[in-house]
Order: sequence, then structure tokens, then C-alpha cells
Amino acid sequence: MGFHGYAGHILYVDLSAKKVKKETLSGELIRNYIGNLGINTKLAYDLIQPETDPLSPENPIIFGTGPLGGTTAPACSRSNANYKSPLTHLFGSANSGDSIALMLKFAGFDHLVISGKAEGPVYLKIDDDEVQILDATHLWGKDVFETTDTLWAELKDYWINCIGPAGENLVRFASAVTNKHSLYGRTGIGAVMGSKNLKAIVARGSKGITVADRKRFFKIVD
Repeated sequence: MGFHGYAGHILYVDLSAKKVKKETLSGELIRNYIGNLGINTKLAYDLIQPETDPLSPENPIIFGTGPLGGTTAPACSRSNANYKSPLTHLFGSANSGDSIALMLKFAGFDHLVISGKAEGPVYLKIDDDEVQILDATHLWGKDVFETTDTLWAELKDYWINCIGPAGENLVRFASAVTNKHSLYGRTGIGAVMGSKNLKAIVARGSKGITVADRKRFFKIVD
């Protein structure tokens, strides 16, 4: 049974093994954990060991957006990124509006889990069901504005989430920026991306979002 408001899948990317895997987002997770932060937290609980070094390949980054994300519901187009924080060595949580996770949802994924470490600089490209890990050597050393402009020139209409030199150099409070203006700004996600040699995530999607009762939904929203 499908759930309205959900894309219905989790995307797992292992940068060390250069492998991607798509799994169905289970009804049990949807029912038992509230929204994207609830499911992100459950995934983090299952995947992160207490002794995990925040800057090690074993520390995953988990992106998620909730059932109202990407709809016209006000104040709902936000998402969370979670991981073990290099700043606090506790559960790290960064929240962003107008973020890359919304485009991930349009590509068919409610959550994205990135683990491992690439051998050199890479970026992750997601175009609906096509997922690629691509070389980012030419982007390493650029700030977030230069990186975004370079990728837009190469790829055109993708949403781009990237880090700058602070993340590359593992500054423990470094952020990650989507489309030059929306930040995952807390608890050091930029350093975790940098530790994985992950310069950027780019995504675009063409899939819609369903609601159970469109007429009632739009009446409430309006």
C-alpha cells in the first residue's frame, strides 16, 4: 500500500564501494516515526555506533524530507540532515528550507543515506532513477558560489548542494549550501561531507507528489 505525500523510497550510496541501492520506505517506518526527522533519527540510531568517529567513513549523512515537503503547504518545504556531529560528537542535526532534499523527493526519494569515503573528490548526481558518482577534482578548492556556477554551467537545471574550502579542510562547524542561499548550517555537516571527499550533491526530478484529497488539501492550504 502506498502512502500519500511520500515518494516511497530510500536511496543508499556507498562512496567507498561506489555502489548505490534503492529500498522501499516501509509502512512501519512511516507509521512509527513522525516525518523526516523521525525517520532520519531511526536510521541514524540503526547505522551509527556510539564509538564512531564523526570524520570517519562509517559516519553516514542522512537527508530527509517529510510528507508535506514539496507541496504548497506553508512552512513545510524544509528538510533535515543528520549524522554524528564533528563539533559536538553527539547526534548532529541541520535543518534547511528550499533544500536539496526537496528535489530528491521529486526524483523519487524521501531519504538519502551517504556512507563511506571516495578515493578522491567526487560529486553525487541524481536524475530521477539515474544515480552517478562523478569526478569533482575540478571543483575542489572552489567556494560554494564558484562550485554552484561551475555545475550550473555544466549541468543546467539541477539543484546543487555543496561545500566550500571550510568543509574540504574539515572545519568542524562547516556548513553545506543549496543553490547559493539555503544552508544546512548547524553541527558541521560540511566537515562530514569533506571527510568523505564529497564536494556536492546535484539533483533534479520530474515525479509528482500525491495527496489523498486534493480539493480538501488546497482548501485548507488556501
